[in-house]
Amino acid sequence: MFNHFERGYDLYLNLLSDPQFQAQPFAATAWIYRLAIVAALRAEDEAQARLWLEAMQQADAQHPDTQQAQALLSQG
Repeated sequence: MFNHFERGYDLYLNLLSDPQFQAQPFAATAWIYRLAIVAALRAEDEAQARLWLEAMQQADAQHPDTQQAQALLSQG
């Protein structure tokens, strides 16, 4: 059976490293970072989740999605 999760996680890896995506306003992309962190944790890739959280914190540490992502990593 084809593993759709792995393919989806690869999409996050590619999207979040794309310069055009990174050039977008954080307010428009924060939710994507948060969901990518959820996927990274599910894939047991905590190192990548922490890198994305760092990017979120640099962009806007007070944004609700950043706060939620930080809480997710604190639970693990």
